[in-house]
Amino acid sequence: METFFGHYGNPFEMYSLQHRVALLVIILILGTVIWFRVHLRKPGWNRKFRYGLALLMLLLHIGLHFWYISTGNWTPEQSLPLQLCTLTLLLSILLLLFRNFYLYEFVFFAGTIGALQALITPVLDVAFPHFWYFYFFVGHGGIVLTAIFMTAVEGFRPTWTSVGRTMLWLNVLMVVVIPVNSYTGANYMFLARKPATASLLDFLGPWPWYILSLEVVAFVLCLLLYLPFLLFERWEQKGKSTY
Repeated sequence: METFFGHYGNPFEMYSLQHRVALLVIILILGTVIWFRVHLRKPGWNRKFRYGLALLMLLLHIGLHFWYISTGNWTPEQSLPLQLCTLTLLLSILLLLFRNFYLYEFVFFAGTIGALQALITPVLDVAFPHFWYFYFFVGHGGIVLTAIFMTAVEGFRPTWTSVGRTMLWLNVLMVVVIPVNSYTGANYMFLARKPATASLLDFLGPWPWYILSLEVVAFVLCLLLYLPFLLFERWEQKGKSTY
């Protein structure tokens, strides 16, 4: 129990075997959901999957705060739900329960971008089999899985305006988070400084200029995520025009 839920665990090494295995498992689960998307549209299986995934992520989040409290690590500097992935994890739970389009578009763009960046370059201090290891990979993988499920199974599709609304809400979050960081000394959304470990932010210049670069990168990534839907729409319209 101490190894799983203790104060600290073994150090995590990026792209070690345990990192690669976690990524492989996530990819396999995503592929399985896409492959069985028709089956998962059946009401019984659909409810079980949505409620099961929502419950898993809720228990993870509750477990996170239990760990904070039990180890004496709950502080405003690190425990508020103001990291982008923490916020989109909570929104993913609501999305799975209520299937709301506005939740979907934010989770699809902001959640997927943030979670994939975290999975590729994890800001993680502890390794398997510590609770944080499972929270990190199951939580971030769950965000991407929610976006894939709502797209492939539920049939939700982002639009041009979804990109604009996502960027708008990201900037609203920045306006909220920056003063919180200033007041508490926190680094939510990495707006106060870059993470200590290697990340994609290392390529975006020094603070505060990397924040401006991040705006451009976020917009471009949103466009790239939307591109397949745009191309499919154009192809579909072209097909209809030939008849």
